[in-house]
Amino acid sequence: MPSGSKTSLGSLIFSLDNLPTFYVTEIETMDSDDEQCLSRKLRCSAIGDFLKTKNFFFPYAVNHNAKRNQLNPSPFYNKDNKGPIDYLIIPCQTKGDLETWVQNSLEHHNSGVKLHDKEARRDLTGELQYRAIYCRFKSGARIVSPNATDDMERKLYARCLDTFVCTRVNKRKDWVNGTNPANKDWILDKSLGSIDPVLKTKGLAQYCSVRTHAEPVLNLDAKELHLKLDLALCLDKSIEAPDLLFEYLGNNVLGSISAEQLSLIKGVLVGLEVRYLDPQKNTYSDTDKPNGIIQTAPRTSQRLSVSRTLRKTPSIATFGRTPVQPIYNLARPDTPVEVEYQSSKQDQSTTQKVATYRIQDIRSSVEVSRFLPQRAKADGTFSISEDTEEKPISVAAYFETFKNSKLKYPNLPLVKVRHDTWIPLEFLEVIKGQALRNTGHLTDFVKMASLNFADLNQHQNDSFAAIDEEENPHLKGQAQERLPIFKRGPLNFVSPAKVHTRPTPKSSEAESKSPERLESEPVQARLIYIPSNSADTAESESFLTFVARGLHQATGSESSAIKFSKPKTTLIEVEKPLLLERFMNSEEANDVLIVVVDHSGRTKGAVDQIRAEVHRYAEQIMGCIAVCISKQDLERSFHTNVPIERKTYAKHSYFPKGLLRKINLMLGGTNYKSALETEPLEALSTQMRDIAKEAGKAISHADSVGNAMIFGAHVSHPGSIAGVSCPSVAAVVATDNNTVHYLGAARVQPTVRETTQRRGYGGDKPGIKHSMQSRILGLKSMIRERLLNSSDPSPSVIFFRHGLDPNLESGVIEKEKADIKEAFEDYFDPKPIKLTYIVVTNNSFVVPTDQLVVSSGFAIEQTSKPKYWYSIEGDDLEIPTRLLRGLVKRLNQRNQLGAEVSIALPIHFAQKLARRVFDYFHFYATDSASLVPSILGPTSYKERKDGYITDRAIKQIIENQIYSRGHAGAVVSDEEVADQGSTQNDPGDESPKNESINGEKKGDTEDTEVEQHEKAEIGIINSIVESPWKRNLSNQMFYL
Repeated sequence: MPSGSKTSLGSLIFSLDNLPTFYVTEIETMDSDDEQCLSRKLRCSAIGDFLKTKNFFFPYAVNHNAKRNQLNPSPFYNKDNKGPIDYLIIPCQTKGDLETWVQNSLEHHNSGVKLHDKEARRDLTGELQYRAIYCRFKSGARIVSPNATDDMERKLYARCLDTFVCTRVNKRKDWVNGTNPANKDWILDKSLGSIDPVLKTKGLAQYCSVRTHAEPVLNLDAKELHLKLDLALCLDKSIEAPDLLFEYLGNNVLGSISAEQLSLIKGVLVGLEVRYLDPQKNTYSDTDKPNGIIQTAPRTSQRLSVSRTLRKTPSIATFGRTPVQPIYNLARPDTPVEVEYQSSKQDQSTTQKVATYRIQDIRSSVEVSRFLPQRAKADGTFSISEDTEEKPISVAAYFETFKNSKLKYPNLPLVKVRHDTWIPLEFLEVIKGQALRNTGHLTDFVKMASLNFADLNQHQNDSFAAIDEEENPHLKGQAQERLPIFKRGPLNFVSPAKVHTRPTPKSSEAESKSPERLESEPVQARLIYIPSNSADTAESESFLTFVARGLHQATGSESSAIKFSKPKTTLIEVEKPLLLERFMNSEEANDVLIVVVDHSGRTKGAVDQIRAEVHRYAEQIMGCIAVCISKQDLERSFHTNVPIERKTYAKHSYFPKGLLRKINLMLGGTNYKSALETEPLEALSTQMRDIAKEAGKAISHADSVGNAMIFGAHVSHPGSIAGVSCPSVAAVVATDNNTVHYLGAARVQPTVRETTQRRGYGGDKPGIKHSMQSRILGLKSMIRERLLNSSDPSPSVIFFRHGLDPNLESGVIEKEKADIKEAFEDYFDPKPIKLTYIVVTNNSFVVPTDQLVVSSGFAIEQTSKPKYWYSIEGDDLEIPTRLLRGLVKRLNQRNQLGAEVSIALPIHFAQKLARRVFDYFHFYATDSASLVPSILGPTSYKERKDGYITDRAIKQIIENQIYSRGHAGAVVSDEEVADQGSTQNDPGDESPKNESINGEKKGDTEDTEVEQHEKAEIGIINSIVESPWKRNLSNQMFYL
């Protein structure tokens, strides 16, 4: 299933213990003429019948995707050794003579006795032929051990274990009894039925129940089994295919079907398993008939009729004779799976065989070519006349002529169930027990069922932990040996389920989100619409009213945990660069500023300028969160969810649910909660205690891990179109009480750290090399800011740092670790500080050097080359590497705005915050105020050597721009900048004291000067005590 699904419940981890040895043997399915059965369904059915015999009571699994010559490969090629093969996999305990017992028991059945009749083929007349089918065990058996060292044998064992685990997890010993043996529709027996009353009011859901969908993923190297759990809608009872289609798409499919509607129909029906309903008889009902017992009614599910055959229409007309054409039988699959229904418990010999088919394709009736019907004689031959006057007829005409059944829905498409076999949709019935497809319109209701998953998990010992303890009814009192594959103990829940929280009742005690607003108070919103320059004013006002009505009416629904008061609206028509001070009152109190921009007739640069201005004004002037969206995206969402046309906004109201959830998270709310109500740090602390207990060791810092603060840090450099000496932005985010909200701090700092001359250049020629400043110069100040704003600071820190190379920048890492500890020691003195420092790098190709050292670390993706590598550069908390990997996975899967992110979630939010600060000086970050399109400015080494003075001056100008007068951040004056610059080299000195010649330095004077510049800059930046936004936003994720 896709990671991060909207209905995902997360993953359960089982530790594999005492892995068994497997006895693996090949099985061939043969008929009475010793010819192989090629049909997968027929092989599954025959093997399943054999394994149901009373003499076979082993736990087992069958691999129907096996290949020949894998158990005992031969160096000689045997051309007769072809065809499909199946593996019977039986786990054997190491104790006793079980292996010999299994082998002798299988040899007892290797006699080729007839088990039962199976339909293997049809004769030339199309009549059914029943032949004896039996299973033959080949001599190529093998004992596969989990301790194998050979790569081929390890792969074979992994495939066997994967097959066995998948079978046992889904409680399906016989895969044939499953609804979809050929795909991964694995549905657990547990049903979250308490949601059914809600769903049964929603059309299609009256036929369905919400069940837990499980996908086992085996990690043999780590000896772990991961169960990816999701929710799925399953049919509780059979339903005729047209009724299923009407519930999905409504009755509008009864008319002429467009290509788009046909594509939707394919997405709903293709792949489902169906029965054929004979139109000449009435239907039957299989509801509430346990154990497969069915009462035969006038209309029964039948194997498709073969009394008529079809001949393709000749493509070229011939004179005097009819060209020979291949003969095709109507609606007749090669080897249908037969499901036997007993007519009564007393009469076990009377059975009714019903054929099932898989929908392969769907086409409109005009796309299916006509055919020539041919009648069959009593002796089984066909009457083919040379001078026949029969004309090709359609499928509908065939059923009307030969089946005496006029189609009720002639405009519905035709269904393909085998090669060149097409059936009208109304003669098919969808079999119950299948997972439905394309149920996106019911997602909101399905997600409510995940609230009950916590109750289901409380019974995990019955549901999951005992999956290897099934009993066999044929044992007759014998003690079945238990396979302790799955280790006992509490199960570790990897990813907390994303579950929509139920709206908090108004009478309940509200939880404080911010000093200004309580959860029970309505949100004050200002809605602004900026139309295109050519838009009609009346239409713009109508659209603005429509959006405001949708925002106001969306509150109180299941998708919104916040309540909006009636929003105030403003229509702004601008042609010049936007400046909101001209249109807004900064004294107005608002919680949210929502700006809709029409992109029509605007360049990307113009749109970016409007977006940057919205965030600058909202976050620096008004002190509220801001959301800037395009009109085109809103209209696309409207028309996807509400069938409206342009200029009919007065009749409808709608507001995107995803936007409501984003606003809720920015205001301090939570969109999803953990199904187990366990925070990742608490789970990590519990795991560390369990590991220490198993090892017989005492652990004293588990509580410190459970209360740790998680930080993420990132430095974002300006782009190549920025102005001369444009500064970079360093951002830090940190958790506070939970791992959902990451509150931030940011500073601007110089982009270039050092300038040297490239080899081979001299004098005034260009050829200079700039090294970017990768260290966070104001790290101590930002950590201090977060500690002062935290409600529950902790001396334990898990710090994620992005953008450093551990092999080349070890000195920067050590300096930042020292800055972190110094900031915490100043706050917590005299408490000891425990720091776990993790560097996150892009896992790109690294040029090997003499100093290259592979750091200890991990990756969260199980791929040959993961996207990111996590290097552990310090671990005072002594967290095992595999537990750190699990922590990162849990954090990433707690993303409240969508699917799981690929990089560590703290880094993800730090990157967003850094990009937001660039909006505050967008005029310079996009080179709008400079004529030199480069952040480097001068191109000669002599000019750039003293460029640090320009860098500091520009940085000070930017700080004065983004900090308002009187702001705590604006504490550095121009005189201080001049004083710092006067201590450096004379700008008129044309010969630098330590110029590089041919790439070699004359001394270490230049390094000392660079360090002095850096220390001076660190002192200036650390004197800033607040970030460049309003103080009330420091406890909100406004930067989303």
